[in-house]
Amino acid sequence: MKYNAKVRCIIILGLMIFFPALDGFGKKLYKKVEKSIYAKPNAKKIIYADKILTVEKLKRFNLSQQQKQKAKSLYDLYTSHNLGGDLESQDFVNVVKFVNYFSKVYRSKLGKLESFRNIYIHPSKGILKRPIQFFHHKQIYIHFNQFDPLSKKGGYKTFYRSIDYNSEEIFASLESVLSNKRHSATVLKELKLLHNLRLNPHILFLKDAGVFATQDRKETINKFMYHTELFDADLSLFYKKSFEDFEVLDIFLQASQGLDELHRHRYVHRDLKPANILLKFTNGHYKIVLADFGLSQHYRDDEFGRSLRGTRGYIAPDLCRNYVVNQWSCRTFFECARADIYSLGLSFYSILAQRKNAVKKYTYGINSIALDKKNSSMHDSIQQRIDEYRAFYDEGLASHEPLFEGKNDQILYLNALVWRMIHPDGDSRPTLETIIAELNSMKTAMRAQQ
Repeated sequence: MKYNAKVRCIIILGLMIFFPALDGFGKKLYKKVEKSIYAKPNAKKIIYADKILTVEKLKRFNLSQQQKQKAKSLYDLYTSHNLGGDLESQDFVNVVKFVNYFSKVYRSKLGKLESFRNIYIHPSKGILKRPIQFFHHKQIYIHFNQFDPLSKKGGYKTFYRSIDYNSEEIFASLESVLSNKRHSATVLKELKLLHNLRLNPHILFLKDAGVFATQDRKETINKFMYHTELFDADLSLFYKKSFEDFEVLDIFLQASQGLDELHRHRYVHRDLKPANILLKFTNGHYKIVLADFGLSQHYRDDEFGRSLRGTRGYIAPDLCRNYVVNQWSCRTFFECARADIYSLGLSFYSILAQRKNAVKKYTYGINSIALDKKNSSMHDSIQQRIDEYRAFYDEGLASHEPLFEGKNDQILYLNALVWRMIHPDGDSRPTLETIIAELNSMKTAMRAQQ
């Protein structure tokens, strides 16, 4: 029996072809994970819990008082955050038993391997009801996948929540199917951006990441997953009445600082909108980060400025005109960067303006003409729409009608700043340096008046 167990253990280790993973602070994370992102799917890399441990053996394990408390804490965290499904306290007892067994038997093997490794354990009946992911640096996550009631799919990513086994914190997990080389290149590009900007407080922080194999409709596929801090919501779920005037200025300032950092590294976002500005109330104030860099480009990219990407209603009109007339959206980095400023300004406008859809009805039409390319008269059509938007813009400036009202007179200056950010012409928009300086000045003045 001892010999059989040893042979079985060797076979399991042979099946466990570990994928590289990322530590958010690791200098080599980008190179370590690149190979695994492009790896071909392999059914032998799919690891189920019952390959590690049998139901009978699991039942024989006894937990210490401390381990029982760990299981209870995890269950309480699961129920208090409504992570979905029908898990019971015994399921978390099984989780603790499995983690302890795996850590003792396989941790030494995992530790001897190259840095930045992870293994993804799929559920098995009677052992685990949710996947568990082990990382080389002792990070362990319990994933809730589609069972999470907050789970949602956007673009090529699926979002759900996960529990950090050790810290007992909730993290955001974003999962992507690596379906082809182009998709893999997009994932790798976003990964590189997150790594390069990992220390900026206003850019979504990459905590861990890795690739794992799984089964989808009898087909073996690879998925890429990364974990980040969990935020309360995105800015599209909040309106002016939810914030004090000083908070509005602070939110705008942090978002502008995040975009400024992105541009300093010579990236353009290309998909700024309220849904990609995340918000969390912590330590008495709102923390803001920019997120979702799947469409972002670096100015050294071969395709920089050639395509038109973004969300309808938020793409700058000058980029749309360029794309229709010249078949490129922007020639220089600064031209592309001014389009990001437009999208950021329109994000502020969309959330706070009393006439929320007034600008978007123009920009949506302009964006649709450029993105759809439905007819040969696009040149005339898009110029007509831009002229209509310009007339609306000039009328709004002349009327001095505020986009939104506040208790403090500094909000009037904020109105004027947002108007300048959504100017039809890129050259007439303020730079981020100017925007940040003016927002700081408004904050200082408002603080002095309080």
